[in-house]
Amino acid sequence: MRRFAALGLVSTLLVAPAAGAEPGAGPATPIRSAIGKVRFASEAPAKRYYLVQPARTNSAATKASAAIAVGFLGVFAGAWTGAMLQPNCRCQDQGLTGAVIGAPIGAVLGAIAGWRLAAP
Repeated sequence: MRRFAALGLVSTLLVAPAAGAEPGAGPATPIRSAIGKVRFASEAPAKRYYLVQPARTNSAATKASAAIAVGFLGVFAGAWTGAMLQPNCRCQDQGLTGAVIGAPIGAVLGAIAGWRLAAP
């Protein structure tokens, strides 16, 4: 834990911009005039933040690939969920029926989710 705290402190000190103020007329400088003299210097170029994301379009192949990948993961998630939801039958294939029912449901839901996630 100490390593992470030290790493966070060092990275903050190295990445933070240098802040400074011009020397005032004397120790009794009013705060309003001192605020106007504060400047922030940074080596990195200014980042621009946009309220609206630029339009991005994915091809049908990208959407299909995402649907297949997430659908494949959905097979396992659906099978596991179905096996956990099946009541205890005290038999040798405990959870098999639930897994067989849950796998295609998870695959379909995963494929739909993958397609929607790849769409802009």
